[in-house]
Amino acid sequence: MINLIPPDIKRHHKRLSRIYSLAFIYIAIIAGLGFAAGGMGIYNFSLKSAVNDKHTQVDDQEKQKTTDKELVSQASFIEDRYKSSPTFHDTKKWDVLLGQIAQATPTNIQLTGLQLAIDPKKPTLVTIKGLSPDRRSALLFKDKLTALNIFISVDLTDLTQAKSADQTSFSFTIQAVLGSSTVSQSTNDSQK
Repeated sequence: MINLIPPDIKRHHKRLSRIYSLAFIYIAIIAGLGFAAGGMGIYNFSLKSAVNDKHTQVDDQEKQKTTDKELVSQASFIEDRYKSSPTFHDTKKWDVLLGQIAQATPTNIQLTGLQLAIDPKKPTLVTIKGLSPDRRSALLFKDKLTALNIFISVDLTDLTQAKSADQTSFSFTIQAVLGSSTVSQSTNDSQK
């Protein structure tokens, strides 16, 4: 085989061939790096989205845990009240207590509040609030409550004068400690 191509052209072709080869290799490397960077970006984005989903799930679980704790606390409170409820209904006749307080109330006294502090471990505390035209009526009411013999102690804890445009009145607070079974005993005594 005879080579009819002049050596200068042959070298020029070899140089061009190397330049094209190097350019193709560089372009391939740059394209490969571009694809790798794009793949890393997509992978990073998918990881961030997965992490955000996990954070959302953790936050939702923490909220649910807090809600569950509140519900358990409320259920415990309700269960405690439910368990202690029969003891109060069985041992005390509250309508009798209210009737006796109403009978002991002087006609010029206006009751504004009655509160019971019920604790199974302590005697029941009855707080009576009202308005009186004078101090004497409030003290008379306290004495009548003491005479009922259903309270262990009766104390006038507050007596405050309140003046309005046309009259003077006194607001009072009486706290009485109810005997442990005195209401039920009074009921039995009154039924005999």
